[in-house]
Amino acid sequence: RSATLISNFKQLAVDQSSDDVRQINLHEYIQGILLSLKPKFKKYKHEITVDCPKGLEINISPGSLMQVITNIVTNSLTHAFPNTDQGTISITAERSGKGVKLIFSDNGIGMGSEQVLKVFEPFYTTARSEGYTGLGMHLVYNLVTRALNGTIECQSSPGEGTTYEIWFPEGE
Repeated sequence: RSATLISNFKQLAVDQSSDDVRQINLHEYIQGILLSLKPKFKKYKHEITVDCPKGLEINISPGSLMQVITNIVTNSLTHAFPNTDQGTISITAERSGKGVKLIFSDNGIGMGSEQVLKVFEPFYTTARSEGYTGLGMHLVYNLVTRALNGTIECQSSPGEGTTYEIWFPEGE
């Protein structure tokens, strides 16, 4: 088990610094990313669920995907649950057309329409006083639209949580 963990962390480290396209098992890759993030949510009791076909193999630049998943999950942990440590974050993945659709949802405090309009703007944050820069979701937007050649939409309303729907074509 330890050898598998170390191998997984090594591959994630390589992926982070490379934009090479390679084939990955999306379910296993998402699980590996979440495992690497475990220290970040040790202090929380949030539940993170993944609904992705176990045999979903895709060609992609996995480093970009890793940064997208890391930033969205971290963003939810940071902003969605200020008054509770028992929220839910779900990640759903499926083939869609000639690509992949990823849906990230949380049942946190949600955002108003003005916040949703600004969520991808650089330096926009609701937690500047806590030391946040407001670059996480801007980075996600650029990775999805430029590195993965995809689209991203945010849907949210106060008290209803937040959902990000991402679609990207499969790499060659």
